[in-house]
Amino acid sequence: MSFNCIEIFCKVVDNFGDAGVCWRLACELQRRSTAQVTLWIDQPQALVAMRGAAADANVQVRPWTAAFAPEAVGDLVIEAFACGLPAAQLQAMAARAHAPVWVNLEYLSCEDWVAGCHRRASPHPSLPLTCHFFFPGFTQDTGGLLREADLLAAQAAFSPDARARYWQQWGETQACVTVSLFSYEAPFLQDCLHAWAAGKERLRLAVPQGRVWASLADFCGGVLPPGTARDFGALRVLSLPFGTQADYDRLLWACDANIVRGEDSWVRAHWAQRPFLWHTYVQQEQTHLAKLAAFHAQYGAGLPEAARKAWQAASQAWNTGTFSVQHWQAWQAQWPQLQKHAGQRAKTLAVQPDLASSLLAFAADVA
Repeated sequence: MSFNCIEIFCKVVDNFGDAGVCWRLACELQRRSTAQVTLWIDQPQALVAMRGAAADANVQVRPWTAAFAPEAVGDLVIEAFACGLPAAQLQAMAARAHAPVWVNLEYLSCEDWVAGCHRRASPHPSLPLTCHFFFPGFTQDTGGLLREADLLAAQAAFSPDARARYWQQWGETQACVTVSLFSYEAPFLQDCLHAWAAGKERLRLAVPQGRVWASLADFCGGVLPPGTARDFGALRVLSLPFGTQADYDRLLWACDANIVRGEDSWVRAHWAQRPFLWHTYVQQEQTHLAKLAAFHAQYGAGLPEAARKAWQAASQAWNTGTFSVQHWQAWQAQWPQLQKHAGQRAKTLAVQPDLASSLLAFAADVA
């Protein structure tokens, strides 16, 4: 079955990650189908920077306001991250002669229970509608990950010369160890910043504008304007603007290692095939640490023991606020093994259907 109209509903919580996932999904659904895709979002301004001038013109972005009124109700309606569809939308869906396929796209997780809940149906308590839960994931029994058809080819074509040109656009001509830092607040970094500055190895820390700057500002004498850099001994801090999603991909490819956060950048770190640490979104009752443990178990499988222990210790420490110079040194020493593992894992994941294709196939089955 083909769909004429697909609607995605998204509420931005606080970090724009929801918006990032929904925008990527909207673009991929547009590319992989003949449907008109509409993204309803309560903060459309969140997409301005990440879309860029080359945004997919075929995706309609509409503001989801309190005065929302349904228009042409989609054949496929995607409720992102249990955001709650407007009552008027639900009524319009129920009024159709043939109810649309309604999917609740859930958050990404490595936890074992995900496979058992993937594709599960949940009838509405008072309307003739059924919602189906759809989980992205890293295994064959989930919906897969967002991945553009040409993504891995583009990453493979990112040559050393392309990497040099990437840094030259920011005025960076010296080759050195480079790490991107796009995490939540990390006040525990102060000792590392001073140690990096006093060290013998030249280190470039590329920091896109975001929440982590709250933890760097005192050390740097304030938030550096985007596109500027400042040296602190052996440490060079480069401030980058909050760019498009394609820009962020190239940043990940251009670095030796990456520190990422949330969901969208977590997935892109996998496709970048570089060593990385994932900063989980803090949740009540420490449930985020259970998600982290599940990721450790899954990602660490197949790693040599020394590499697994160093990476897992650094990851755990980063997420519990205990990250130290010793964690950094042990993690960095294992980058060659972690780099090899990252490439192997990306190839394994790429064999699985991507999230947009899986979602379309599932929706066609239940329509």
